[in-house]
Amino acid sequence: MHIFLVILALVNVAAVIIIVSRNAKSAANTKANMVLINEYEKRLFNIVSNPQNAEFKTELNKMYEDLKYSDKNGVTDEDFKLDSILFRLEKVLTMEGENRKEIPVVMEELKMALARRKMEISDSKRGGF
Repeated sequence: MHIFLVILALVNVAAVIIIVSRNAKSAANTKANMVLINEYEKRLFNIVSNPQNAEFKTELNKMYEDLKYSDKNGVTDEDFKLDSILFRLEKVLTMEGENRKEIPVVMEELKMALARRKMEISDSKRGGF
C-alpha cells in the first residue's frame, strides 16, 4: 500500500514539473514575440513621427495603429516579413525625386502584410479538434 502511495506521489510530482516547464516555455515564446512586434511598432512610430513623411502621415498612422492594437500573442510568417518591409519603407522614404514613387507600393505591401498577420493570428486562435 505504501509503495502505491509513493508511486502516485512521484507521478503527481512529474506531472506538475511537466506542466510548469510547458507554461514557462510558452510564456518565454510569447514574450519574445511581443518584444519583436514592439520593436516593429517603435520603428513604424519613428516613421510616422518624422516630419519629412508628413505627406503620408494619415496612411502611415493608420498602419501604426493597426500594429499597435494588434494581437501580439502569437507568431506568424508575416512577423518575419515585417522587418524587411519596414526596412524598405525606411529606405524609400529617404529617397528623392523619381525614386519616391515606390513609396505607395511599399506602403501597400506593409498594409497587406499587417492584414495577413491579423488573419493568421485569428485563425491560429480558433482552435480545433
